[in-house]
Amino acid sequence: MKEDKNYYLIKILSITYSIILSAYACLRHKAFMTRAYDLGIFMQALWTTAYANKFFFETPDLGISEKGSFFGVHFSPIMFLLLILYYLFPHAYTLLIFQSFILGFAAIPLYKLAREITKNQELALVFSTIYLIYPPIIAANLFDFHLESFFPIIFFTAFYYLEKEEFNKFHLTLILGLTILDFASTVLVLSTLLYASFIKYRKYLIKIKEAEPIIRKHILKSTTLIILTLIYFKATTKIIEYFGTTPFSKTANWPDLGSNINEILLGLLNPYRVANAISHDILAKTSWIIAITLPLLFLPFFAPLELIPVLPWVAVALLSRYPPYYQLGWQYGALYAPFIFYAAINGYKNITQTESIKILKKKLELPLK
Repeated sequence: MKEDKNYYLIKILSITYSIILSAYACLRHKAFMTRAYDLGIFMQALWTTAYANKFFFETPDLGISEKGSFFGVHFSPIMFLLLILYYLFPHAYTLLIFQSFILGFAAIPLYKLAREITKNQELALVFSTIYLIYPPIIAANLFDFHLESFFPIIFFTAFYYLEKEEFNKFHLTLILGLTILDFASTVLVLSTLLYASFIKYRKYLIKIKEAEPIIRKHILKSTTLIILTLIYFKATTKIIEYFGTTPFSKTANWPDLGSNINEILLGLLNPYRVANAISHDILAKTSWIIAITLPLLFLPFFAPLELIPVLPWVAVALLSRYPPYYQLGWQYGALYAPFIFYAAINGYKNITQTESIKILKKKLELPLK
């Protein structure tokens, strides 16, 4: 499919979004509307590494990270990429502008993804434009600086390569995704790999020999990467433990299930505890589900299989008593947005490809697209 004017239009819209949000984010900082959590954390961690020979040292998290390193809270190798940028331009504006551009430019791989799935350039433009005014993305953009901002551009790109069946690029993109943010990256990469191999190509699981060689290699590589991701996650917990404390050794985010990882896992097996966790602040949680799907006309619900990759995060939010997980206005919108949009695009495809819609279009003599 040739790239039409819509592709260049979404580039212009992405640049426009990035400039406007950059200016507004910088104005917020100038008006003292940013804070130590979390812009100050990243500024101090990057500055102390670049100019004071201290390994991502920052003081706001001293209660968690015993050695004062950001890596005692989160294992995030992508911080080294930010370090290069911050070394060249050591200012808060650097991070705020970079965040706006990386979120804005995520609309470009989203356009390619939507065009690949729907085979419709106008619809691809619609989905990409909705993304640029999607409340969870704008909220994430304006709430200081966070590593979650990397998720949209990386996972839109990964899903695009998946749809194109360029599996090597798909796997490499997910490996890059692992470097963003320890637990969140691991869970979402694992769920994406499970979907991309065992759900999307489930018809070949029993008769694997009937699959094309490229599909067989993809399933094998995905399985291998799943195992390596689990090993990677175990290694990240050890690194975080070295610089700080054992992850999830004491958390108040899921009190209905437990206060550490073992208690939480056991709590998930108790229906009474799970029901209590979900029922807490149920109105706000329900409103959150509506708020993140309504801008997409609830299309994600018409692609339940494509919602599988985001289900772990939805479970984290619905089982929690930590409001930022299930409210707008925080950085977490950037984390789940690419998965919601992927499901929405496939939801549209599922609706328009049903037999009843085809018959209706034929009766109305409307061209199928």
